[in-house]
Amino acid sequence: MTEITLNKTVFLKTLDALRSQFQVEKPEIVLQSDDPDDLTLRQARLLGSADLVAHEPGVAEAILLRARADAGRKVLKRGEKLADESGLVVVLRASA
Repeated sequence: MTEITLNKTVFLKTLDALRSQFQVEKPEIVLQSDDPDDLTLRQARLLGSADLVAHEPGVAEAILLRARADAGRKVLKRGEKLADESGLVVVLRASA
Protein backbone atom coordinates (compact mmCIF):
# COMPACT_ATOMS: atom_id res chain seq x y z
CA MET A 1 0.00 0.00 0.00
CA THR A 2 1.32 3.43 -0.95
CA GLU A 3 1.19 6.25 1.56
CA ILE A 4 0.43 9.73 0.30
CA THR A 5 1.79 12.71 2.16
CA LEU A 6 0.27 16.12 1.62
CA ASN A 7 2.04 19.41 1.89
CA LYS A 8 -0.35 21.56 3.93
CA THR A 9 0.48 24.77 2.02
CA VAL A 10 -0.08 23.15 -1.38
CA PHE A 11 -3.32 21.59 -0.15
CA LEU A 12 -4.68 24.93 1.14
CA LYS A 13 -3.76 26.76 -2.07
CA THR A 14 -5.48 24.08 -4.13
CA LEU A 15 -8.55 24.25 -1.92
CA ASP A 16 -8.73 28.06 -2.29
CA ALA A 17 -8.42 27.76 -6.06
CA LEU A 18 -11.29 25.27 -6.16
CA ARG A 19 -13.46 27.48 -3.94
CA SER A 20 -12.97 30.46 -6.23
CA GLN A 21 -14.02 28.40 -9.27
CA PHE A 22 -17.31 27.47 -7.64
CA GLN A 23 -18.02 30.75 -5.93
CA VAL A 24 -21.68 31.70 -5.99
CA GLU A 25 -22.52 34.92 -7.74
CA LYS A 26 -24.72 37.11 -5.54
CA PRO A 27 -25.47 40.45 -7.21
CA GLU A 28 -27.39 42.96 -5.14
CA ILE A 29 -29.89 45.36 -6.72
CA VAL A 30 -31.12 48.45 -4.89
CA LEU A 31 -34.41 49.30 -6.57
CA GLN A 32 -35.12 52.88 -7.62
CA SER A 33 -38.88 52.39 -7.81
CA ASP A 34 -41.66 49.79 -7.77
CA ASP A 35 -42.00 49.98 -11.55
CA PRO A 36 -40.40 47.01 -13.35
CA ASP A 37 -39.91 49.22 -16.41
CA ASP A 38 -37.29 51.14 -14.39
CA LEU A 39 -35.05 48.05 -14.17
CA THR A 40 -31.91 48.26 -16.27
CA LEU A 41 -31.42 45.66 -18.96
CA ARG A 42 -28.70 44.02 -16.86
CA GLN A 43 -30.97 43.89 -13.79
CA ALA A 44 -33.82 42.37 -15.81
CA ARG A 45 -31.46 39.75 -17.26
CA LEU A 46 -30.16 38.85 -13.80
CA LEU A 47 -33.70 38.39 -12.51
CA GLY A 48 -34.58 36.27 -15.53
CA SER A 49 -31.59 34.01 -14.84
CA ALA A 50 -31.74 33.82 -11.04
CA ASP A 51 -32.01 30.49 -9.25
CA LEU A 52 -33.03 32.30 -6.06
CA VAL A 53 -34.39 35.81 -5.51
CA ALA A 54 -33.87 37.09 -1.98
CA HIS A 55 -35.77 40.30 -1.28
CA GLU A 56 -36.65 42.71 1.45
CA PRO A 57 -40.27 43.39 2.42
CA GLY A 58 -41.66 46.17 0.28
CA VAL A 59 -40.28 44.93 -3.05
CA ALA A 60 -43.16 45.17 -5.50
CA GLU A 61 -44.72 41.93 -6.73
CA ALA A 62 -44.49 43.31 -10.28
CA ILE A 63 -40.70 43.28 -9.96
CA LEU A 64 -40.61 39.82 -8.38
CA LEU A 65 -42.65 38.52 -11.33
CA ARG A 66 -39.74 39.44 -13.63
CA ALA A 67 -37.74 36.61 -12.08
CA ARG A 68 -37.53 33.20 -13.69
CA ALA A 69 -40.77 31.29 -13.04
CA ASP A 70 -39.05 28.40 -11.23
CA ALA A 71 -36.72 30.60 -9.17
CA GLY A 72 -36.97 30.27 -5.42
CA ARG A 73 -37.89 33.24 -3.26
CA LYS A 74 -36.66 34.19 0.17
CA VAL A 75 -37.73 37.21 2.24
CA LEU A 76 -34.92 39.04 4.02
CA LYS A 77 -35.21 41.54 6.84
CA ARG A 78 -34.01 45.04 5.92
CA GLY A 79 -30.22 45.01 5.68
CA GLU A 80 -30.00 41.27 6.39
CA LYS A 81 -27.14 39.43 4.71
CA LEU A 82 -27.89 36.21 2.92
CA ALA A 83 -26.17 33.00 3.98
CA ASP A 84 -24.38 31.01 1.30
CA GLU A 85 -26.75 29.54 -1.26
CA SER A 86 -26.02 27.62 -4.43
CA GLY A 87 -26.56 28.94 -7.95
CA LEU A 88 -27.21 32.48 -9.09
CA VAL A 89 -28.71 34.41 -6.18
CA VAL A 90 -30.07 37.91 -6.79
CA VAL A 91 -30.68 40.11 -3.76
CA LEU A 92 -33.30 42.86 -4.14
CA ARG A 93 -33.23 45.79 -1.74
CA ALA A 94 -36.22 48.09 -1.44
CA SER A 95 -35.68 51.75 -2.26
CA ALA A 96 -35.04 53.88 0.81
